[in-house]
Amino acid sequence: MARHGQVAEAQTTIASAVEEQSVTTSEISRSVAELASASQGIAQTLSAVSDNATATTTEAAATQRASADLATMAEDLSGIAASFRC
Repeated sequence: MARHGQVAEAQTTIASAVEEQSVTTSEISRSVAELASASQGIAQTLSAVSDNATATTTEAAATQRASADLATMAEDLSGIAASFRC
């Protein structure tokens, strides 16, 4: 009978350890899923930042061209205005 008690105690200990491992594995799984989701969110944010930087660069170049065009027009208008003064 004592042997039976030891076996039962060992089975209980093993069952408890298996349950703890199961809970731990579930927690690890949940944490990995959260990390994957967060990583995906970070990747999407970085992609959006990159897209916005590209758009800003494009718009800055367009603004620079428009500025140069306006400077040229101002010079032309200044020349035309000068011809009326003489």
